Amino acid sequence: MECVLIEEKYIKEYIVSKLNEIKNDSIDVIDARYHHNTDYADTPSIIKHGILSLESINNLRIREYSNDLLSTMDDTSSHINGKNGISLAVVGLTDLYKDEFEYDPFDISRVDLLVTSELKASRNSTNYGNEFISYSDINPNMIKSIDIRMLEYLKNIKDINELIKKYNYLREIAIELKRNSLDIPIREMSTKNNILLDKDKLIAEPVLKLKK
Repeated sequence: MECVLIEEKYIKEYIVSKLNEIKNDSIDVIDARYHHNTDYADTPSIIKHGILSLESINNLRIREYSNDLLSTMDDTSSHINGKNGISLAVVGLTDLYKDEFEYDPFDISRVDLLVTSELKASRNSTNYGNEFISYSDINPNMIKSIDIRMLEYLKNIKDINELIKKYNYLREIAIELKRNSLDIPIREMSTKNNILLDKDKLIAEPVLKLKK
C-alpha cells in the first residue's frame, strides 16, 4: 500500500489539492428523499452490508452489543428508532410546527447518505419534526449518493489527525464501492454544486500519513 508523508502545516493544502484534482462533472441525484448521517469510518461497512438496525449489526457480528444495551436502546420513549429501526431525515418539509426541532443532515463532519424515495418509512416527530424511521434494513443498492462536505470541514478543523482519518476513509469508501460493483456516486457538496468525485482517481491516491 503506497503512503505519502506530509508535514502537518501542509495537510489541509494537500487534501484540498487532491480533492480538486479528482473532481469531475456535477451530478444531480433524483428520487432520494431520505438522508442518513454516519461516520466516515462506518461507511465502508454500510457499503458492504447496508444501513442496518442495531439488532442486525449485532446479529451479523459487525459489532457485538450486550443484551442490556439492546434492551435500553429498545426503549422507544428515549431512543425513537429502538433496536430495530433506522433513523432518517427528510428536508424541505412545509408542515412543521412553529419552533419544532428539525434535524439538519448536512453535518460537515459526517457522511450524508441519500436513500431512495421508494423506501417505506414512518414519520416520528417526537424529537425532530422531519424524522422518519425505517423498520427494515436498507440494502446498499438503495443508497443513491454518498455526499461529503470535507472542503468545508477542513477550514476550521483543529484535530489534524481526525482530518487525515476522514480523508483515508474516503479512499476506503471508493475501494469498497468498486469491490462490491456499486455505481453509487461520491459527491463533494461543500459548495452545493453537486461535484462528482472520480472514484478511480481517488482509489489511486496514496494513503495519507502525518510526517513527524
